Amino acid sequence: RFDFDIEDAGYYNETSDRIPVKRDGLWKYMNSKGEFLSGEFEIAGSFYNQEAVAFTGEKWVLLDEKGTQTELNQFEDIKLDLYGCHIQNDVVIAKEKGKYHFYDKEFKQLGDFEADDIDLCINGSLVAFEKDGKWGFVDTDGKVVVAPQYKRAKSFANGYAAVCNEAGLWGFINDEYELVIDYTYIDAMYFNSKETCLVSTTENTVQLLRFVFE
Repeated sequence: RFDFDIEDAGYYNETSDRIPVKRDGLWKYMNSKGEFLSGEFEIAGSFYNQEAVAFTGEKWVLLDEKGTQTELNQFEDIKLDLYGCHIQNDVVIAKEKGKYHFYDKEFKQLGDFEADDIDLCINGSLVAFEKDGKWGFVDTDGKVVVAPQYKRAKSFANGYAAVCNEAGLWGFINDEYELVIDYTYIDAMYFNSKETCLVSTTENTVQLLRFVFE
């Protein structure tokens, strides 16, 4: 369809007709006609409600469909979800003054919750966060539900969350915070709605497993 090659691509949203594509090591935004917006970026998020965030290498910016940039100088990092979107279940997760916080769609901070690091918000469930070297879980209102106690953790998805013990092995807890899959894997991802999950048992291998719970 186009007379040029790309190295990588993000997700396309028909409501905005813009898709992030990578060329010559940098990201640009292209429409379905192959026309590019001005600007090149180290990180380019997907458009959502006619807006996207991107990182120039020096600062984060908010873009509209015309490519107009609004600087987001207060942020050191903005978390993008699995589809590259900066809005995760009506909240933005971003880093300001060395700490991660929750923000609304207008980038106004919600509450006083802060974390040293934080994972993604998956389908509105509890979010894994790090504080003082340990990981726990928080809801998007900023209420800590599980105090930091794991070496690593990933956010809840479809009722389960991957957690890592001090030996570096991953298992899973359920929504009652009970360990229901023992610490077995060297890596683990997020559960989907069919009780399947990507896990690794050896280096450089990934398996899609379906778990049956009694």
